[in-house]
Amino acid sequence: MYDLVIIGGGPAALAAAVYAARQKISFVMVAENIGGQTAISADIENYLGFPATNGPELSGFFEKHIRKYGIDVKEGEKAIDVKRSGKNFIVKTAAAAYETKTVLIASGKKPRKLNIPGEERLYRKGVTYCATCDAPLFSGKDVAIIGGGNSAMDAALLAERYSGRVYIININPELRGDAVMLDSIKRSKKITIFNSSLTTEILGDKTASGVKWKSATSQALTSTT
Repeated sequence: MYDLVIIGGGPAALAAAVYAARQKISFVMVAENIGGQTAISADIENYLGFPATNGPELSGFFEKHIRKYGIDVKEGEKAIDVKRSGKNFIVKTAAAAYETKTVLIASGKKPRKLNIPGEERLYRKGVTYCATCDAPLFSGKDVAIIGGGNSAMDAALLAERYSGRVYIININPELRGDAVMLDSIKRSKKITIFNSSLTTEILGDKTASGVKWKSATSQALTSTT
């Protein structure tokens, strides 16, 4: 039996694991992957000590750090159930069950979906939630980025390297995020911003071919998402 089971593999879970290891607590990590959302981020310029890095590289440093302590990571295992067992807990995965006195859940987040027509049907057929993973697949094509925060701007700057035109469709009146990224967006000759615009549908038959959005008047923007 463990003193602690940490669920998750992102920065918060990894930091907790380092502290637990330094306190010589008996514990195990249950993580689908090491790095979490960091591992699929593109350029990272706001992480102290790393003026310019990227998600995969930074995740590599995270992993190197935890390996230094010999931390037991059940990588590739997803927690599917947590139940009480007397005074303790049982954390179940598809591969095993871990009894522990304490559970720390640092499972991170999942992309927020738009819940609009065409999104589910065309997922992985031109619709993606990971620019780092899939931007190279859209080389030379026009791309629409839905959103207006740091993640959207990061995705747009990454897509700019591969794509033809890049359109940011933002429901808010203006982009919100780091001023450095915003300046890069505004300087780009390939990125066009549509603020105060609500995406209503993803178009396409077998693959995504465009998005439909509306602002003051409804418009259709033909682009590959």
